[in-house]
Amino acid sequence: MSVNLSTEALARTSGRRPWVVVAVWLVLIAGAVTISGAWLQDALTTEFKFTNQPESEQGYDLMEERFRDLRKANEVVIVRSEDLAVDDGRFVAIVNEVYGKIVGLGPDVVESGFNFYQTGDPSMVSDDGHSTIMPFVMAGSLAEATDNIGSLVEIVREADGSDGFRVLVVGDASVAKETNEIAESDLLKGKAFAVPVAMVILVLVLGVLLAALLPVILAVVSIVLALGLTALLGQAMEVSFFVVNMITMMGLAVGIDYSLFIVARYREERALGREKIDAIGIAGATASRA
Repeated sequence: MSVNLSTEALARTSGRRPWVVVAVWLVLIAGAVTISGAWLQDALTTEFKFTNQPESEQGYDLMEERFRDLRKANEVVIVRSEDLAVDDGRFVAIVNEVYGKIVGLGPDVVESGFNFYQTGDPSMVSDDGHSTIMPFVMAGSLAEATDNIGSLVEIVREADGSDGFRVLVVGDASVAKETNEIAESDLLKGKAFAVPVAMVILVLVLGVLLAALLPVILAVVSIVLALGLTALLGQAMEVSFFVVNMITMMGLAVGIDYSLFIVARYREERALGREKIDAIGIAGATASRA
């Protein structure tokens, strides 16, 4: 016995058993939410890698094999004063204070570091004598360093502006952390702007609030399921954290568009006098198939 899996057949079956279909989708959504909550964060990475093996990547792999800890995350803390030089007592005090707090995070967070007053290296001081740098090597991989960098960044933020000093940090893990924060912020702004605008347009096009809500609901469902699948995929391979933004934007754009086509076609067929199931079937055979 053959099974008809055409879009029209699926649409008609769904139309005849709506609550069964809704229940199945609710189970899928609950499963996707559970999987995303448990695994998605660990599946994402801020590290950029080649998907193939070019010569440059082969060289890196060879050096990492021969020289341990090659790919450590490096951070540089900068201390600057517009009025005081690095040999001033207050300058020495602020550098030693920040350095001590960062090193005090422990070897599990900061593997090593040094400052100008320990080395006397003139290259660690700016030409005008009002700035100095403190290089640090973060412990673990880049992903682990990105997870741990928050405590170092917090020390820097607390010291910045105290007694007229600027204290800044830049490096692999801090840039990755800030990139994550910016991406999350942009995602929230995008959703906060896109969804209300989409709702207004849908209400104007469809003329009924309930009909306008359906494409948005379906778009959200597609995003939730895609994130759940991404979390599963991330257990087998690392996935860039940008995928969350991509899924959300594509889900809202494509999900709303194609749902709108289907709803509009269904309403068009109903306006022509078709029975509900027939209108659903025609919409499935045309707009859904497209």
